[in-house]
Amino acid sequence: MRLGDEVDDVVWPDGYDPDDGEPDDDEPDDEILPVSVGGKRVAGWDGEYILGDELVPHGDDATACFVKGGTEEARAWLTSYGWSDREDFSKAWAIIEKALK
Repeated sequence: MRLGDEVDDVVWPDGYDPDDGEPDDDEPDDEILPVSVGGKRVAGWDGEYILGDELVPHGDDATACFVKGGTEEARAWLTSYGWSDREDFSKAWAIIEKALK
């Protein structure tokens, strides 16, 4: 989600109202994170994008590139980060597998 996108079900920290029109001298609006968006916890910023808890990299090795034919390596890497245990993994895996063939 990008800053300024219109979305439903945004939960802001207690006492903060982004629509009150009153500037907060202590903290600019673009530094205040929602608690959740669409029922998903918010973890932080990536430039102008708000990241969900599920999308925050675990560490420096939490991104990877795979070559065509690298389905076994991709599956092992995703499993090592727990992605294969997620509810919709089979749907995502089908897309990844097709891209790597």
